[in-house]
Amino acid sequence: MTAIGIVGGKAAALSPIANSDDAQALLHKEAISYIDRWNRAEDQLAAFYKVAQIRPLPAVVIVGGLIDVTSILDTPMTFSGKVSSSTPPCAVSR
Repeated sequence: MTAIGIVGGKAAALSPIANSDDAQALLHKEAISYIDRWNRAEDQLAAFYKVAQIRPLPAVVIVGGLIDVTSILDTPMTFSGKVSSSTPPCAVSR
């Protein structure tokens, strides 16, 4: 399952991840959280360099689940899940 998050400007605050959340809610919250962390990092850099931060284009993030399966003699024994996030490799700066 994959989720695509698109945010124009600031990301909305979400409730924390709960045990009752399904896969769709988990991926949605992770996408918005990733964009929020990215925006805060950009704001810190803008403050450091004393420049104005503008976001003329929406931020896009793709979030998907990965399953790491441990096999012995081609028989699946255990698995663990991970969430991965990525953004397109483009940036706008002025």
